[in-house]
Amino acid sequence: DMLYNSDTEKEYISELKDGIKFKFKYKSKIMRDFILRHETSSDHFWEPQTTKLLKYLSKNMKNVFVGGAYIGDHVVYIAKELESNNGRCYTFEPNVDSFNLLKDNCLLNSLSNVEFNNKGLWCEDKRLVFVGNDSHASSREAELSDEGEGFEAVSINKYCKDHNIEKIDLITKKAINES
Repeated sequence: DMLYNSDTEKEYISELKDGIKFKFKYKSKIMRDFILRHETSSDHFWEPQTTKLLKYLSKNMKNVFVGGAYIGDHVVYIAKELESNNGRCYTFEPNVDSFNLLKDNCLLNSLSNVEFNNKGLWCEDKRLVFVGNDSHASSREAELSDEGEGFEAVSINKYCKDHNIEKIDLITKKAINES
């Protein structure tokens, strides 16, 4: 399946009607759907109702956590809303390719109020592994046989303690497995 072929590393940049730009690679169903969308001037990258809801909920907030930040499709909008209130967006994305695009997309949109964490956000500090590909992936606790694979996940409580964050106003997490 060419969709998951590692040779598809070409990067694309698309500007939405509100001026927000996204860099992405054609390596997932989400990107395929974005490229094939019927709208020529969209006001969202993916999940229009979720984007609108998160923009609304982020207004007047100071600290927002985004678990499973992906390439920043929601982070960019949240961080834009937080700018007027000197708020910060704390992102957690364990997939290295998505994490790098997340940082690129925040830079592309001149956002300086985003904290990047190349880790998962979990109920406790654990080492996890991905099972499956892209939007079909889930995660599970790493086992001894998974040596050298996987990613670190951090709990909200530990992260807040380590970074002196007293209050979180909003948490959004794209759950890929709740087991």
